[in-house]
Amino acid sequence: MANPKILIVEDDNIIAKDIQKRLSNFGYDVVGFASTGEEAVKKVIATSPDLVLMDVRLKGEKDGIETASVLRSQHGIAVVYLSDDVDTDTLKRASKTEPFGYILKPFDERELRTTIEMAFYRKELERRFKENETWYGTTLRSIGEAVISTDAKGSIKFMNTAAENLTGWKMNEVLGEDLLKIFRTKDKFAKLSSINPVDQILKNKITAVLKYHATLISREGKELPIEESASPIKDELGNTVGVVLVFQDVSERKRVQEALKTSQDYAQSIIDSSMDMVVAVDLERHIIEFNKAAERTFGYKKEEVIGKHINILYTDPDAGIRVNKQVDELGREVTEVLNKKKNGEVFPSLLLSSVLKNSLGEKIGYMGMSRDITEMKRAEERLKTAQEYAQSIISSSLDMIIAVDKN
Repeated sequence: MANPKILIVEDDNIIAKDIQKRLSNFGYDVVGFASTGEEAVKKVIATSPDLVLMDVRLKGEKDGIETASVLRSQHGIAVVYLSDDVDTDTLKRASKTEPFGYILKPFDERELRTTIEMAFYRKELERRFKENETWYGTTLRSIGEAVISTDAKGSIKFMNTAAENLTGWKMNEVLGEDLLKIFRTKDKFAKLSSINPVDQILKNKITAVLKYHATLISREGKELPIEESASPIKDELGNTVGVVLVFQDVSERKRVQEALKTSQDYAQSIIDSSMDMVVAVDLERHIIEFNKAAERTFGYKKEEVIGKHINILYTDPDAGIRVNKQVDELGREVTEVLNKKKNGEVFPSLLLSSVLKNSLGEKIGYMGMSRDITEMKRAEERLKTAQEYAQSIISSSLDMIIAVDKN
C-alpha cells in the first residue's frame, strides 16, 4: 500500500524542509512544496495529495485560509493548518474551512505526528460516511416504496421516484416545502387530515406514526388508498434530526424500515470499530456517546455512563471545561489529559476534541477521540533513563582519561 501523500504549503523554506524531514521519518511521502496559495492549488492539481499542511499566513493574493477553502470546496482536499499564535477573527475564518487539525509553531514531533494521524483517521471516517450516504440515497431511490424525508422543521429534504409518481410532485419542485402541502391524506372516515406526522414525532416524542387506512390526495386531486408509516431519522449519536415518511403496502414498509435501521447501525458500527476511544457530550457535558474502545479502556458499559457528567472520566473536575473552551476558540484541540477508570486507576491520554453539530449546523455538544498513551509515556521515560545512563558512562570515561593524562 502506497504511503500517504502530503503537500507542504509554507513560505519559510527552512521550516518546510524541517517538516519534510520529519514526515519522511514518519513514513509519509512529501509530494512537493508551495510558498503561495496560487502555487498550492497548482501543486494539488498536479500531485493529488491526501493531505495538505497549510501555513495560515502566506504571501500572495490568497492567504492560507482562502487557499484551504478552495482546496476543500473544489478539490475535496483535507487541510491541517500550521500557524503561529493568531487572533480570534483569524481562527473563526479558519474554522469555516473545516480543517482536519491545527499545529501551532513551534511544535515537536509527537504533536506533528499525532495531529496528522488524527487527520487521516478523520478523513477515512468522512470517506466512509460519504460512502454510506451514497448507498443510503441509492437504496431509497431504487426501492419500490414511496419515501419522503424531512428535516426537524418538517421541510421536505428528499422524495424518491415512487413518491413522485404517487403524489404527482417532482422533488425539485418541493424541496424546502412544508410536508402537508405535498402529503395530503384522508382517514377512513373521509376526514382531511391536518396532523403533521413530523409534529407528532418531534413534539410529542412519538417513535412512530402508523396509519393502515388512509387515502392520499395527489396533486391532480386523484385519491389513492395507502398505508403509511412515519419514523424519526436519527444521526450517529441518536439525535432525531428529521422524519421519514413511507407509504405503500405493509410488507414494503417493513423492508424500508429495515433498510433505515441497517443504515443507522452501519454508522454506529464505524464509531464502535474505532481503536480510539470516542466519547461525545451534550452542551451540559453529559455523555451521549461512548464507543466500544471507551468501554474497554474505562471499564464502564455504555449504559452505565450515558447521561452521566463527563467528570466521572477525569481526575480534574475542571478538565472538561478547559478543553471545551479551547475547542470553542480553535474549532478543535489536541491536548494531553489524565483520565480515571471505573476502578479508580488513572492513565494519561492524548485527546482530540471538536465541536459536535447537527444537520442544521447548530452546536449540540462536543466529541472527543482519545488514545491511552501510558505505554508511550513509559517508553519515553525508559529512553530518558537510558540517555542519562549513557551520559554518565561518557562522563566517567572522560574523568578517567583526564586523570591518566595528569599522571
